[in-house]
Amino acid sequence: FLDVNYGGRKHRKAIDVAVLKHLTTTLLHLQRRNALITSCDAKACYDRIIPIALSLAQIQAGLPINAAQFFLRTLNEMEYYMITSYGPTQTGIKSTSRYPIYGTGQGATDAPPNWTLLANACQKAYEKYSKGCKIVDPTGTIVQQAPGKMFVDDKNLMHNGQKSNPTAEELMTYVTHDVTLWDRYIWITGGLIECLKTKYSLMIWKFENTGAPMITLENELPPNTVRINQPD
Repeated sequence: FLDVNYGGRKHRKAIDVAVLKHLTTTLLHLQRRNALITSCDAKACYDRIIPIALSLAQIQAGLPINAAQFFLRTLNEMEYYMITSYGPTQTGIKSTSRYPIYGTGQGATDAPPNWTLLANACQKAYEKYSKGCKIVDPTGTIVQQAPGKMFVDDKNLMHNGQKSNPTAEELMTYVTHDVTLWDRYIWITGGLIECLKTKYSLMIWKFENTGAPMITLENELPPNTVRINQPD
């Protein structure tokens, strides 16, 4: 597993992601580096998992093929009923080729680790093709890639396009590229970014005549040009 996802794994906590985000932001702040952080949320991540995609991820992680096939067949042939105050429904529904049912089942205890498997595969592809974020120490001898951390389906993406001080306009093009990339990868597994819960924060530095560093105010930043075109 990549050391990125802190959800659905032993000895990992949500507070770890918050602390790492704070430390990364503080480092960029101390170095007066222009950067951007995007907070993404995946829409109903457990309920949108495509079973066949999950099966492939399970096999890749080492689950025997027979076990993966058994689990996949169970999901495809499971019949669902609804229980109301009048009792259970007389007929149920099941997944068909015309009307497939996605997800691992309501209340499934294996949903968190299964999502982690899929997210790990998506993250590997994302780190390969994203603009990402590079952090360098003041001496220029230590270089650290900081693509961002996530907790279950909540993900912080870091952007500077491997540059020390990109402009605000450049950063917004990086966001469009990287967020669209992440959206496409999780869409392949059945997921989708919840745009209404996805926000970004710009950190653009300017310097007064005295040399004092200042964060550029929102009303002084260029207009937002970020556009995420999601698949139908």
